[in-house]
Amino acid sequence: MVSFFSQMKFKQFSYVVFPPLEKYDFLISGFVAKNPKFNFYYLKRFLKKQLRKDLKLAIPRQRHSKNILAIRKKSDLKLLKRDVFDGILTNLKNIFLCVCVADCVAIFIVDHKKKVVGMIHSGWRGALLNIAQESISQMIECFKSNPQDITLVLGPFIQSCCYEISPSVAILFTPDCLKKDKDGIKLDLGKILLKQFMKSGVKQKNIFVSDECTFCNVDKYYSYRREKNKSKSMVGFIGIKK
Repeated sequence: MVSFFSQMKFKQFSYVVFPPLEKYDFLISGFVAKNPKFNFYYLKRFLKKQLRKDLKLAIPRQRHSKNILAIRKKSDLKLLKRDVFDGILTNLKNIFLCVCVADCVAIFIVDHKKKVVGMIHSGWRGALLNIAQESISQMIECFKSNPQDITLVLGPFIQSCCYEISPSVAILFTPDCLKKDKDGIKLDLGKILLKQFMKSGVKQKNIFVSDECTFCNVDKYYSYRREKNKSKSMVGFIGIKK
């Protein structure tokens, strides 16, 4: 499980940092939790202040797919406007990858040897499509990554205490990832993704899964299931600075 803390880094917003990623000095990453004042303009201003250089934000149109975009040249950024992606990877400096979540998982990926980073968005549909395996396959194919060199952090998401699913969805997953109680059937999304990443070759010791529930923690996180508002979301971001 991941322990994390919030830090005020810019006057318009605060964000959460993850210790497993903080040890890598070649990147900047964070998770902007519930914050009505946040927008991407402020994020870009904050990053410019840190880098003292111009930068690009890579923000995909997410649709619960398993589509992954590997950005290997700046012109690849144009593809974000043409198609739907739920994961982005890059080895380029000063391109910051972002995903938006509100119960789904923002997955941070780092290959510290090849200097490659990624951001993945997954809910139960992405897990069913095995976006975890697809992201690692793309890391290997596009950047020659060794899965054993990859570190993963799964940011706060809706936990099995609250992630109720229908019987028709439950039958799509193995019983060990389900929990039945008086309220219905609950899904352990973190366990599913953990198993998928391990099957893809990532070491279990390099996978850090948050135990914070976005549905339970009203003051800290947005939850689509709780609020039914698609306009409110949190943001995970990561990029290479040097």
